[in-house]
Amino acid sequence: MRYRSNNPTEKELIIAERTFQERAPEDINKFLYVYVPVKRRMRSNELRKKLTLLGIDNIQVLDVYCPDWSVAAILVHEKYVETIMDKFSKAKIELKSDYNHMDPIRIRGPKLQSLTIEEKLEQSKKIFNNNMMRALSGMRYTARYSVARCFFRDNLITLEQLQWMYPNITLRFSLIYKIKN
Repeated sequence: MRYRSNNPTEKELIIAERTFQERAPEDINKFLYVYVPVKRRMRSNELRKKLTLLGIDNIQVLDVYCPDWSVAAILVHEKYVETIMDKFSKAKIELKSDYNHMDPIRIRGPKLQSLTIEEKLEQSKKIFNNNMMRALSGMRYTARYSVARCFFRDNLITLEQLQWMYPNITLRFSLIYKIKN
């Protein structure tokens, strides 16, 4: 290992320059769910094994679950979405770009059949919010905070839920962050 290098490599220079640059507003981390068709509902460990077989890096997959009978949701950073799309297109698998997790049709429970459309919509919001909190609680700690802030910015979780996950976040920071973005 070299110390106090007077002849830094090009890569070292790029890293050093990036350290002292201001963070641009568009550099804010964004995480997206990619929806893919599946034949049946599967456990997340089964889905992860299948994704590995397709060449998708499991480290990049932050969460995976089946929100519906024939759909799998894969949470990744926005910079990795293109890679995932390439891997699926090479495997001749079409993504479900039109999937809407808030669609009241997805509420199929026998106890919930008598609900109105508005009540079903409210129920689907609750279910999706529960899925977001479950995803955060099972996520690697190093990524959890960034994903939680992204979910908060996108109104997928509430301020109370964000503060429950991170009690040391002040109300002032959370409100300023939401107003700016």
